[in-house]
Amino acid sequence: MKGFLFYILPVAGVLFLAVNFFVGEPKFASLQEEADQHELVEDYSEMERAYRELIATDSFNIYYHYQFIQAHFNQDKEISHLIGAPDIRNDDSMFIFYNQYLKSDSIKSLDIGHFGLGLSYNKIALYDEAVTHYGAVKNRDLPYLNYLYGNLFSYVDTVRAKRAYLSELKNNGYVEGAYQNLGELYSDNIEALYALAKSNVGADHLSISLKRKAYFLKHDWSSYSTSVVSRFFLGFNVFGFAGAVLVLVVWLVYLLKIDFYQNKNIIAIALTLLLGMLFAFMTSYFTDYLKYEKSFYLNGGLLNDLLYCIVGIGCIEEMVKIIPFLIVLSFFKVIKEPIDYIIYAAISALGFSFIENIFYFDHSGLNRIQGRALSATVSHMFNTSLIAYFIVLGKSIRKYNVVVNFVVGFVLAAVFHGLYDFWLINQSVHSFSFLTFFQLLISMFVWTSMINNCINNSSKFESTVHYEPSVINDYLLYSLSFIFLFEYMVIAFEHGAHYANKTLLDDVLTGAFLLIFLTFSLSKFDIVRNYWAPLRFWDWETFRNTHRLTPYYFNVREILDKTIEINIFRGDSVLKEQMPMKGKIISRELISWEKDWYLVHLDKPVKIAWKEYDHVLVKTKTNSEVLLSKDNQVIQLRMVGDLNDLKRHKKVKGDFLLVDYALINVLQV
Repeated sequence: MKGFLFYILPVAGVLFLAVNFFVGEPKFASLQEEADQHELVEDYSEMERAYRELIATDSFNIYYHYQFIQAHFNQDKEISHLIGAPDIRNDDSMFIFYNQYLKSDSIKSLDIGHFGLGLSYNKIALYDEAVTHYGAVKNRDLPYLNYLYGNLFSYVDTVRAKRAYLSELKNNGYVEGAYQNLGELYSDNIEALYALAKSNVGADHLSISLKRKAYFLKHDWSSYSTSVVSRFFLGFNVFGFAGAVLVLVVWLVYLLKIDFYQNKNIIAIALTLLLGMLFAFMTSYFTDYLKYEKSFYLNGGLLNDLLYCIVGIGCIEEMVKIIPFLIVLSFFKVIKEPIDYIIYAAISALGFSFIENIFYFDHSGLNRIQGRALSATVSHMFNTSLIAYFIVLGKSIRKYNVVVNFVVGFVLAAVFHGLYDFWLINQSVHSFSFLTFFQLLISMFVWTSMINNCINNSSKFESTVHYEPSVINDYLLYSLSFIFLFEYMVIAFEHGAHYANKTLLDDVLTGAFLLIFLTFSLSKFDIVRNYWAPLRFWDWETFRNTHRLTPYYFNVREILDKTIEINIFRGDSVLKEQMPMKGKIISRELISWEKDWYLVHLDKPVKIAWKEYDHVLVKTKTNSEVLLSKDNQVIQLRMVGDLNDLKRHKKVKGDFLLVDYALINVLQV
C-alpha cells in the first residue's frame, strides 16, 4: 500500500489530468460516426440522441429510424448506470414521435410512421398491434420490413418467416440480419444450412456458431477449423491484443519469480505457452460435440446448467489446458521439482487464457482487461495447477497413486471451474453470483498453499535467502496497477475521456480490493524445508493486512543470523550453573512436523552429565507466537548431540533431549 500511495497514485493522478486535458472527447468526422461510437460503448441514451439528430437531416432514411428505435429500447436497465441519466426510459415519446408522421398525406411519411409504431409495439411485446402497423406500410420492399415480419412469424409459422427473410434478401435490405435469422430457421435442416454457409454471401453474414454447426455436422473439418480460428480475428483490436499480451506477461513473470532455486528453460516455457494457445481452439470441437451429437448444452434449467458448467465447460477446458503440460512432462526433462509442476501447468493455462482474452478484448470489450487479469486468468491458472499439485502428491507422498491422484485433481478442478461459471451463467441463481467472488478468494488461498508446499519440498532447497516477500509484493502491486492504468489509457484513446473516467471509477470500485488481496496473498509464503502444510482455504490475517501501508509478512530472514541470549526460566533448571548461554540462530528446522524450531550455534558448549553440546534447538512455548517477537520470550530448549540427526528427512522431537523451558532475548551487536 505504501508503494500505491507514494508511486502509483501520483502517476494515476498525472495520467488522469493528461487524459482529461489533452485527450478529451473523441472528434467525430460525422454524426453517423458519433452514433456508431455510442453503440460500441453501449451508451444507448447518447446513441438515441445522435440518431434523432440524423433523422432531422434525412427523415426518410429507414436505417436511421431502425437504429433510433433500437437505441431507445436497448436502454432498459443499462441507462440507469449512466451518470445523469433518468432511471427509466419513457416509451411514450416514441409513440408520440411516430404518430406525428401519420398526420402527413405523404405515403413516405405514413410508411415511416407505421414502421416506427410497428417496431415500437414489437419491442413491448404487443405483437397484434405491431402486425397491424407493419401491414399498413404501402412500400412492401421497405428495408427491414420483411426482416421484422420474419421475426414475428419465426415462432409460429416458419414457412412465412423464411419467405419474409428471402424477400428481405431479394430487396437487398437488412441482408446481415436476414441471413442470420434464416440460418437459425435452417438450423434443423443441415443440408440447407450447409448450403447457406458455403454460399459467398451467406458465409459473410452467418454467425460463427451457425457455420460451426453446419461444418461440424457435415464433417467438413477444413471449413470447420477455418471458422473456429477465424473467431480469433473477429473484432480484432490492436489495443485489445496489447492488453492480452500485457496480462500474459505480468502473470508469466510472476510464475518465474516464485521458482527461487533454478534457472528457467526458456524453450520449454515458450513451447508450453504456445501449446496452451493452440489447444485452446480444441474447446470448440468438444463443445460442439456435446451440443450437436449429445444434445447437451445450457438451457436455463438448474440441474442441467450445473452439470453442463462442470462437464461441458469445466472438464473440457481443464482437459485442453492440461494436455500441453502432460506433453512437456512426458517428452522433455524440464519438469523435475514439485514447483515445476505448478509453474508449467499454470503457463499452459496462461496460453489458453491469452486466446480467450483476445476474444473478449475487442473494441467494445477493452473495459474487461483489468477484470480478466484479476479474476478469470488467475482462476484458469489455479484450476490447472490443482491437477498438477495432485500429481505432485502422488509422486511425493502417496507413492504409486499418480494416476488416481491425477483423476481426483482433474475432477476437483472441473468442479471448481464449473461452479465459478455456474453462479454467473444460470439466471435462476444469478442473485448468488457473489459466490464466484468468494470462490476466487478461496482459490487464491489454496493456490498459495500449493505453491508454498512445492517450494518447501524442492530437492534444490538451499535456504530462505532466495525468498524476499517485499520484492514479489511490489512486483504484483506495480504490475497489476499498471494494467488498470493501461486499460484507462486505451479506453481514453478509443472512446474519449468521459467513458474512460466512468470505466476507471467502476474498476476502482470493483477491482481495487481484489488487486490488494492478490498482491498480498500471492506473495505470502512460509519457507520451511520438507514441510507439507495442510491446504489453507481461508486466512483472516490476509484481510486484516489489506489496509496496511506496509503489509506484515512473516519473514524468517528477520530471525536467522540473530545473536541471542538464553537465560534461566526457573531456579531448579539443570542448566542453572551454565546460564546465560549465548549463540547465533543459524537455521529453521522441521521437527515432528512442527515448522518453527530453530537451530542455535552456541558460543561455547554446555555440558549435561557426561556429554557436551554446542548446538541447541529452540521453539516458542506458545505455538501462535513468532520467535523473538518480544523480550524474555519463553521457549522450549532441546539439545542437539549430532548435527547429522538434522539431515534426516523425517526428524522427531524424541531424537533431541528436552532439557527445560528458558527465556530468550536478542543481543544487540
